[in-house]
Amino acid sequence: MSANTRVAVGLVAFASATFAFPVWYSWAPSKVMWTQDEGLSVAAVRRGAFMNSGSRDVGLDKGVGKKE
Repeated sequence: MSANTRVAVGLVAFASATFAFPVWYSWAPSKVMWTQDEGLSVAAVRRGAFMNSGSRDVGLDKGVGKKE
């Protein structure tokens, strides 16, 4: 088998696996990750729309969860 044939077979195998993975993943049985049994926290509800907006606000909010 020549080197070009090996490269071609390798590329076809890689492309087949690459294109088959999304099909397999969509049919694979798994638990739905975007549902949960408990409700959202106050901070999650307030920041939900801004979660992916690129803010640098990381960590707990000041005063959230403290009982005075």
